[in-house]
Amino acid sequence: MYDLYKPLRNELREHSLFRSLRVIWAWMQQLQFGVEFPGDIEVPQAVRCALRSPTRGVYEWDLALLAKELIVWAPEIGRVDMSSWSAFSTILNKLKDLDNGISVFYEKPFREHIFIEMYRIAHHQFRWQRTLRMDS
Repeated sequence: MYDLYKPLRNELREHSLFRSLRVIWAWMQQLQFGVEFPGDIEVPQAVRCALRSPTRGVYEWDLALLAKELIVWAPEIGRVDMSSWSAFSTILNKLKDLDNGISVFYEKPFREHIFIEMYRIAHHQFRWQRTLRMDS
């Protein structure tokens, strides 16, 4: 597992914590409420169009996990942040590679006991798939 996790961890150690958390916050605002991205956050037009699709590629559960990992590994002042599409997509791909690697690593138990894999996926996704409720 360590070899699967190490690339993500090492990449996060280069990123400025607060500037990167601000980028994650902007993505969450866009995904949940349709708020436009601030001008200093680079999002290609093709990605903006894809955000309206159910298979948009950027999901709240990935962003929540990414925020937790940033808090653990990122320094307050780092060499880079996630405001460029290149940096953001690189980190997101490393996170997805880790998730896919976990599935491959435990392929036999997951195949024999599919509910273990479904349980793992559910804990990532289900809380983000319900509609937001605003109490008055």
